[in-house]
Amino acid sequence: MWNAILLSLVTAIYYVLLRRMSTADSPFLLGTAFRVVCLLLFSTFFTIRGRWRQLLSKQVRELLPWLLLIASCNFLLESATIIGLRLTTALNAALLSRVDIVFAIAIGATFFSELPRKADLWGIALLTSGSLAVLNVHLGSISSHVVGDLLIVGAGLLIAFNAFVIRFKLASLENEVIAFHNVLYSTIPFAIAACWETRFFSFAATNFALVGILGLVTFGNYVIYYAALRCMPVWRIRTLLLAVPALVLFAGVLFLRDPLTIGQLVGAILVLLGELVVLISAKNRALETVPVASTG
Repeated sequence: MWNAILLSLVTAIYYVLLRRMSTADSPFLLGTAFRVVCLLLFSTFFTIRGRWRQLLSKQVRELLPWLLLIASCNFLLESATIIGLRLTTALNAALLSRVDIVFAIAIGATFFSELPRKADLWGIALLTSGSLAVLNVHLGSISSHVVGDLLIVGAGLLIAFNAFVIRFKLASLENEVIAFHNVLYSTIPFAIAACWETRFFSFAATNFALVGILGLVTFGNYVIYYAALRCMPVWRIRTLLLAVPALVLFAGVLFLRDPLTIGQLVGAILVLLGELVVLISAKNRALETVPVASTG
């Protein structure tokens, strides 16, 4: 439960910063820079704990193709998100980025027998309705930006695909080892893509702060997300992340004095109720799988 709540908080911060990065003059250079910070944090972690050998273990070498695959998908999905945010509206992106739940349920049900229960579906409905209200969505106002929209949808598919690879194909590796290799290999194409950017970000203190915070948040996001994948179905994790818009809303009200409408407040309450339903359903399912001790 705490993994899910902490993951939602960290992801909310991550997407706010990623949105800021997408408007920068050189998003791929910024992407390279904060990944380097993230790699330094992982390197420090492995150095302090004396676990460098795990990064070059026999298991890692055997699973290298899968590690390269998730790193490639990571680069593609983040590139699609960065470019897609420039080609479509924030509203379209906010809605279509949630299609990863559909992909997660479809892949999980088809290949891995991860099926949501009726209570879970009610929770998903509450979370979805609440998210739409929080985002102030009026369906008639959704505009058509086909290329940008397709990029956001494609990113959602890659997110779901990567989650299943990590959960099932890389289950024998430590979370931090997977994260290190994912960040390392996805940094290379980001650095190559940065070579084609014609404008460089300024050396202002705010940009350096953005790079540092993004690196730190990315480090935390990987560790918590991969830990959650060990203990929860992919569709449940992606569903619980529907709470992110509500968290961003509250952060904006508290720290940026953003306006809050009654509809958004009701939506936030629905999100919290939906999250509670999904978490209670998960707890009940876990209790049902615990063997009952024999009394004689």
